[in-house]
Amino acid sequence: EFTGLPEGSYDLAVAPRVGSGVAGRVVSGIAVSATAPVVRDVQLSPASRVNGVVRNRAGQPVSGVDVWLFGAGNPVVPGDAVVGNSVTPGPSAQLLSALSASSGGYTAGAVTGSDGTFTFQGLPAGHFTVVTDSVPDKGLAPGTAEVDLGAGAAASLAVVLPQPCGITGVVS
Repeated sequence: EFTGLPEGSYDLAVAPRVGSGVAGRVVSGIAVSATAPVVRDVQLSPASRVNGVVRNRAGQPVSGVDVWLFGAGNPVVPGDAVVGNSVTPGPSAQLLSALSASSGGYTAGAVTGSDGTFTFQGLPAGHFTVVTDSVPDKGLAPGTAEVDLGAGAAASLAVVLPQPCGITGVVS
């Protein structure tokens, strides 16, 4: 219950406890006025997850790679991040969840563990794109993968980092 609000339009962000098994949700455009009370019930859906591994073209895992997840859905505060094989709650695990300024969708980031793995948990249902940074010191270009998640679904994917390409020439 929220009391003492001035009249206006509000967005309600529901952030479930870490490990609760449900995904958060943002309900936008709730009009509040002094003339009538507002009751807004929010139905949460089961949380989804993406488990992945980043590999080079030879199939070897690549550690220390920044991995970003972009997609539709209702973002909320950070949940659990699994970096490699260790679980740490919240943003200290290098997972930052925020509204994407360009799409109003879900954005999260992680770093691969020593075995090249990453996991994004507590996700809403939707279409997501995973993008990795390049690894110049290992001669690897950025990689991408896409995944569709239903409510409560788990998906596994591999992102293979290609060798970088280039263009040379002369402008005259």
